[in-house]
Amino acid sequence: MRVTRLSGIDLNRFTFDMDVTWNAFFTDANLNVYSRYGGRDGGEPDERMSVSSLLRTMDEVLAEHQRPSGRKRFQPRQPGRQTPRDIPLLKANHRGCIRCHIAREYQLLQSFHDKTFSRRELFRFPLPETLGVTIRTEHGHQVERVEPKSAAATAGVKPGDVITSVGDVPVHSDYDIRFGLDRSAEPALAGRPIAWTLRRLYDDGEIRTLKVSLRPARGWWAYDIGWKISLRSAPFRTGMRGYSLAPSQRKDLGISVKTLGVKISSIYSDGFGRSVGLKKRDVVVGIPEPIGRVRLFDTFLGHLLQRHRPGDTVRLTVLRDGRRIIVSGKFPEWFTDETSVP
Repeated sequence: MRVTRLSGIDLNRFTFDMDVTWNAFFTDANLNVYSRYGGRDGGEPDERMSVSSLLRTMDEVLAEHQRPSGRKRFQPRQPGRQTPRDIPLLKANHRGCIRCHIAREYQLLQSFHDKTFSRRELFRFPLPETLGVTIRTEHGHQVERVEPKSAAATAGVKPGDVITSVGDVPVHSDYDIRFGLDRSAEPALAGRPIAWTLRRLYDDGEIRTLKVSLRPARGWWAYDIGWKISLRSAPFRTGMRGYSLAPSQRKDLGISVKTLGVKISSIYSDGFGRSVGLKKRDVVVGIPEPIGRVRLFDTFLGHLLQRHRPGDTVRLTVLRDGRRIIVSGKFPEWFTDETSVP
């Protein structure tokens, strides 16, 4: 079944990153979920997917479906039922088609006005890379690389390991890993180790199952969210507008095409811009160190949100009147007076 509108979808059963380009659920006849497939990051929309990994997920789900009833492994779900129309602000303000990102934006606005919003809400479905693991795209849930000294490396995860569960989530895809990490990042689980089950091929040719516990640092779930449409409804009052410089503009200013170069076009209200001392026509070139080039102004905002929280001192390197200077100030408290989505 192809679903393009969310109006009657139970978001507690079919939980997913609503900023994605494409998402699939594999279920039984009673809509119990075996696996999720899809997801994206700040790269190309299909960068984390492949035909071979999709076929593998389908094969593993069919094998799971053929198990006796008492041995089938389904993915957990939130209790109760919630559709987009159950979100009060959406019900009061939105008419017409409910696209995925629209529902997510109303969730963010509602949580702020209900005083339940936290920074973690911006970073749902964290990437396995936040724990030091890169997944082999052709496989879907096999470890390709482990970053030295990362939470995964410390726990003993190795390249070639196949991840079969994360917390209470059975894993058949990269997206299942992210769903498991999302559940593990819930505030009630903060500070607790994250349990992974792995299949590992040993030197004697035997494949054995082992369990490891990952103990990540505080805020491990933060990643680049600058590509997400829903970011426009986050309770982050920027008070400024800007754009990423074109190659010709960078050349005139002596800025590499490979690094950050965002020009502030206006400071129009209180918010982040005024708090850190930015001015119209400033060009931000570092946070404060240089970072990779961003394509959009929102990507720059995503980097700020990834690095900072309210109360932090933020330092930015800017070009102003031909001079390179450092500006600094406090990251503002969460705030929005919006109650509807554009």
